[in-house]
Amino acid sequence: MTRRVAAVSATPAVDAAVEDIFGTAELGTGLTVAGVALADRAARYLTDEPNTLRYARDVLRGTDAPVSGDELVDVVTSPEALTVLVAAAADRPPEYCRPTRSSRMRVLRHGEDRLYFDTDAVPDHVVRHGPGRLTVAAIPGPDRCRFGVRYLRELWYRQLRAEGFSCFHASSVRMPSGGVVLLVGDSGAGKTTLALALCVYGGGELVANERTLVRPNDDGIEVVGLPSAIRLDDRTVRMFGWQNWIGQPCWNPERNRKAKLERLPGELARWTGIGSSCGGPLEAVLLPGPELAGTGWIEGTAEHVRETLRRNCYSPVDPLWPEDWLGIGDTSTASTTTVVPRLIAGTRFMTCRTAGPPSTLVRHIDSLLG
Repeated sequence: MTRRVAAVSATPAVDAAVEDIFGTAELGTGLTVAGVALADRAARYLTDEPNTLRYARDVLRGTDAPVSGDELVDVVTSPEALTVLVAAAADRPPEYCRPTRSSRMRVLRHGEDRLYFDTDAVPDHVVRHGPGRLTVAAIPGPDRCRFGVRYLRELWYRQLRAEGFSCFHASSVRMPSGGVVLLVGDSGAGKTTLALALCVYGGGELVANERTLVRPNDDGIEVVGLPSAIRLDDRTVRMFGWQNWIGQPCWNPERNRKAKLERLPGELARWTGIGSSCGGPLEAVLLPGPELAGTGWIEGTAEHVRETLRRNCYSPVDPLWPEDWLGIGDTSTASTTTVVPRLIAGTRFMTCRTAGPPSTLVRHIDSLLG
């Protein structure tokens, strides 16, 4: 999976710095393979550092693949080389990209490649991207592998988009029947709690939390998940009796966001027994909310259905990843105006009042799904 790629540059100092950082090996990204296979492929390129290895496995669905082949993230053994790249970028007209809505990276063009730094000061990692390849290098430390998984997830997302998938702000669960239920709703609607309840009390497997991708086809609607961390508030932890789990070893025990505990899919599987799935055919769309009148089927043409789908459809522009900064070629024409009508015409919808006991709600949902 490694190959030598000649660097082309008119700046010898930059050439030397790139060689110091990346050496001569390139890790192929597999941009031509099916997007759903990318996470499995990535799991074969893990570091041998116990903590970062755990992170990579846990974010990629807890895969216990053997550690072999190239590392996902190279080690920067020459910090001085990083300063050379920063200085070279400072001598050129400034060019930036925004991988996420809250981050900015400096861009340095180097032959056919682009080098991306995470900061204008001395960076802790640098991304090298060229035609059909991607390499990430970082200084030693616990975040080293996390950078690689972060970019690999985005590559997977962009590949799925290029293959015609649309992204929804939604959780998703594969039920014992083999069908997937998509939980669509605004923040605070109870998507994560209901998804976990469907796993705990309904025997489901978690497909995704927060980001789920769907694609209509001749046989129905295909659902694929994007691996991400699970964020749990204190109420949810107590609801499922997971208080003892909080103190168990994990990637980052202090990690939290917006007063919520953040845990990875593999950690969830290890300490709660909740399994994971890559996806499957769509069975129904659930619209959770604590203020809803009740739980039951609703016509897809209802205003509540249409508006909820429109607000939470993140195609063609995802607010988290607004820019195809790696130039993958995400040319998908899928948008709210195209995918929402297909969903309305091709599936069933159910409102789910999330104010009551989750076990009771899951039994009700199971009976309706039949």
